[in-house]
Amino acid sequence: NLALASVEFRYPFIDHLEIASPIPLSLWGLRGVMFLDAGAAWDDDFRGLGDGPNGRVLKDIKVSHGVGVRMRLSMFVIRVDWAWPTDLQSTGDVVTHFALGAEF
Repeated sequence: NLALASVEFRYPFIDHLEIASPIPLSLWGLRGVMFLDAGAAWDDDFRGLGDGPNGRVLKDIKVSHGVGVRMRLSMFVIRVDWAWPTDLQSTGDVVTHFALGAEF
């Protein structure tokens, strides 16, 4: 059995940025994103929530939340995301994701 969920909020971040330096740099169309992803996989017995030392914690359900930036480069999209896993009691170390490809 498998369950997945993803919630994403996309917003304009930087429309156009020009940096005057010996090598001129121009960036355009940077977009920001905030997201929450959740998923679970189980065989017979689903244990979604359990008791932890300070209240309820996630067991079979894995959740992460984070932020990211997107920039279009020709027909591809450069994506950089920073995500933090959580079990509702604590937040883990940041995980950085980099991808170059099309978005859905």
